Amino acid sequence: MNNGTAIAPLPPVRRQRPLPTEPIVFALALTLLTLAINLQPQAERTSTAKAPAPTTQVATAR
Repeated sequence: MNNGTAIAPLPPVRRQRPLPTEPIVFALALTLLTLAINLQPQAERTSTAKAPAPTTQVATAR
């Protein structure tokens, strides 16, 4: 299938520098902490917070 045109050679493969691990570990820890907080049951999460004042509902006569 070659019609006489030269195929350009591929550029040499450069060895990629390994990524620094500190930001990756920090981001992973932050993600896991956020997931741990968000996956807690709602009752557990709000038990330490001050309970809101109970709202009084007035029944309307019809």
